[in-house]
Amino acid sequence: MKGSLMLNPRGATRTNRPQRVTIATAGQGPILVAARNQKPERVFAEGLPLGILKTTLYENQIRPLGRNARVLLYTDGLAEARNGRGEEFGLGRLQEWLQETTCRQAKAEELKRDLLDRLQAFGVQAPLQDDQTFLILAEENPEENS
Repeated sequence: MKGSLMLNPRGATRTNRPQRVTIATAGQGPILVAARNQKPERVFAEGLPLGILKTTLYENQIRPLGRNARVLLYTDGLAEARNGRGEEFGLGRLQEWLQETTCRQAKAEELKRDLLDRLQAFGVQAPLQDDQTFLILAEENPEENS
């Protein structure tokens, strides 16, 4: 199945265009986009939080998606999660993990468990100091897009 995934303040839709992601944030921080053999990119799309004004225009950022592409939306509490020694998990570790996942086929559910395992191995424990919310988008059947 070929197409695009469009993310916007109202949801996500898949189209029959070449594979790409269209990102329009509504107060969300940066989004990571990664594909095989490419360094993860932080995409910043400026915009007021959803609901602040009755009518708000949001800037779109369009990025192509390669094989085994991943899109990670996350709150700052994920990168800022600390272990028992007070060290932050950090953006670098998050990007490194995301890049590693592009070398293999995996469903979003598998990637979720893998990231949670990575956080636990780093030593992130409860009680949390901040929320750790994330959403992973992954190509479910990459062999169909070859």
